[in-house]
This record gives sequence, structure tokens and C-alpha cells, in this order.
Amino acid sequence: MPNIKEIGKEFYPDEGTCKKLRVIQLHNLENLNKWWTTWSGTDEEEFLIPNLHLLQASSCPKLKFLPYPPPPPPPKSMQWDLLKSDEVLPAHGFGWLSSSTLPFLARIRCNCLSPKHWDAVEHLAAILEILELRSYERGLRTLPAINPCFPCLRSFDLSLPDLEILPEWLWHLNHLEDLRLSGCSKLTSLPYGIQNLTALKKLMIVGCPRLSQRCANEDAHKISHIPNVMLQ
Repeated sequence: MPNIKEIGKEFYPDEGTCKKLRVIQLHNLENLNKWWTTWSGTDEEEFLIPNLHLLQASSCPKLKFLPYPPPPPPPKSMQWDLLKSDEVLPAHGFGWLSSSTLPFLARIRCNCLSPKHWDAVEHLAAILEILELRSYERGLRTLPAINPCFPCLRSFDLSLPDLEILPEWLWHLNHLEDLRLSGCSKLTSLPYGIQNLTALKKLMIVGCPRLSQRCANEDAHKISHIPNVMLQ
């Protein structure tokens, strides 16, 4: 299995599509670089896995889909869980996924959250409801600007070891209910903008000692409107 480089036409049944396939889990396939989802690799043909709901990929550093599978029919959501599978995120958009109106849930845990990866996240900004961003390499001090600014985002989990400043757009997430900051040891304070997050129900700060101490003392008034606050 570790030597597989491509999943193509031979994967699919004689009738052409895998309509019952809803979950794909791929682990430790370091050489897998292509998964064909149409016969020609373009989105002008019938998709061979039209009902995919969940994609989990860990340690598949070369993997790309040709093209990216469309979202499943309503009311299903689309969920991606990516761990050290950075190339799954396309640099130039997700085609059908970008125009979807269905909820999209993404956990993106990269070796390094590069500008290329951030561009890929931006293509999904309009439909993302849950986003987890984790980077295992150091150096990213803030997150770039983004447009549109995650208008549907309900839950945001951020873990970046060198993060020093929270992005300004974070305080414009009108539907955000759950904010988690973990392992951001260089964060020292929350700006007053957090008071704009009137829908926020839960704030969890873990492994950010200076930030937790400040929120428990002189900045406590900034987060007094949040029903559930956990500082560790």
C-alpha cells in the first residue's frame, strides 16, 4: 500500500460510479499523488464519487484530487480532516465546492501553514462553518486578511506557536459561537474587538499562559459577555 502512486479508473466498478461511497480515509500513503474522480480528470464529466461526505487524510503529503469531488446532495454537509496532507488543499480553488451552499467543515493540521495553504482556505471562506487550523512549524506571527470574511463560521480552533497578533477580521465573525486558542504562547492580550462577537458562547484558552493570566485579571471585563470561558 505505501507504494501506491495513483488511484484511477481501475478503482471504480464497471457501471462507472461509486454512489454509495460516502467516506474516504487515507493514512500513511506517502507516494499517493493522484486520485481521479472523473474519467478524464476534469469537472466536465460525471463525478465517480458524487456522494462523498467525509474525507480524512493523514500523512499523504503528495495527494491531489483530479478534480475535487462535489458536495453531497442536501442535507449532507462536507467534512475534510487533513493532517500533514498539505497538497490536498488546491492552490486555485475547489471548483464545485466553492459554489456550494452546503455547510463545510474543515480541520487543517499542516506541517506549515504557508501562504499557498491560506489561499486555498480563502476559496472556501464563504461556506466554512467549522475551521481548525494547526501548524507544526514556527514563524507565522499573524493571519493574512481574507475576503469574504467567513460569513458562516460558527467554530474556530487556532493553534499557531508563534502567533503574536490575532487578525482584525476575527472580530467581524458575527455568527461565531465557539473560539479556541491553544498553544499560542506569544499571545499576550485580547483586543476590545472581542466584545463585537455577540454570538460567542464559548471561549477556551489553553497553553497561552500570558493571555490566560491577563484574561483572568485586567482584561476580564472584555470577555464578561461570554457565557462559558475556560482558561488553562
